[in-house]
Amino acid sequence: GFFITNDSTHIYPAFLTKHKNYSDLAVSNANGFLTFDKTDSKYKISNKEKLVEFNLPGNYLSLHRSACNMYGEGKLNLGVDFGQVKINTVGNINEDLIKQSISLDVLLTLDFFIENKCMDMLTKDLNSYSGLEPIDLSRKIFEKGLAEILGRDKANDLISEFSLGKFKKMPKELEHTIMFTDLKFDWNTNTKSYISDTLIGVGTISKEYINKIVPGNIEIIKKRSGDIINIYLELADNVWYYFSYTRGVMQVVSSNEEFNTVIKTLKPDQRKLDTDKGQKPYSYYPAAPSVKNKFLKRMRALKENEVINDTEETNDENKKEEGQ
Repeated sequence: GFFITNDSTHIYPAFLTKHKNYSDLAVSNANGFLTFDKTDSKYKISNKEKLVEFNLPGNYLSLHRSACNMYGEGKLNLGVDFGQVKINTVGNINEDLIKQSISLDVLLTLDFFIENKCMDMLTKDLNSYSGLEPIDLSRKIFEKGLAEILGRDKANDLISEFSLGKFKKMPKELEHTIMFTDLKFDWNTNTKSYISDTLIGVGTISKEYINKIVPGNIEIIKKRSGDIINIYLELADNVWYYFSYTRGVMQVVSSNEEFNTVIKTLKPDQRKLDTDKGQKPYSYYPAAPSVKNKFLKRMRALKENEVINDTEETNDENKKEEGQ
């Protein structure tokens, strides 16, 4: 499969070989049967049913002998731990073994504690801007991802509902704080992070269907001191939302001042998740716009092949600004 080293220096492929270190985590793997398909020159591993019908859900690995390409799909594990922020990922991972470039195309769900009014505001804004394009519901990755989450029959029924424009009650499995249904990452070895700097598909927020494509950036960073996720969504010119989480603290800020006011007027105890003894703590805070600006500056620098090592300071800096 594909493995990520515990020190997060790199992701590496392992086809019919053991992972390098015991602590390395499998990003994608498959069990079952090995076959060689002469028609497309690929070694394939999966269960019997999926080897016969590729569109079925289930984990799958292939190695293209002549193209030097390795591919995996199904349930993925990005190898990060966000404590009380729960993350689940399905989709595919692909590596060009010559260029040593790794890309992912996924559906990703996040669940975290935040005031419902705030997510309602994001939902309202997403639905009110007509310039946002709809998600391509015919994408194979979308169809397969839903099948992984819901099962094939339930997924097919839902896709039929979408195509007819009839939205019945949302399946419980799709109810998340936010669900991204069109998310493309590239793995950056230098920054030890998954980076999405293109259009992002927002599928659901809580119990509401969104199904809109939004410009934005998402970075998931694996660090020994604490994994980080940064999310920036730009709905229109000067209309944006930003979420940043690491080490038990979620920071949020938006161009929507009503959103910011709701966060700021909550008492500290209202922004803290009640957790059992021994569990990781979690709370959320209002962030300064400068934190969002710093993240976008980092994204621009990475596009120009510059590296800004400011991810450690961002969280602490904002705490000082907010007097936390």
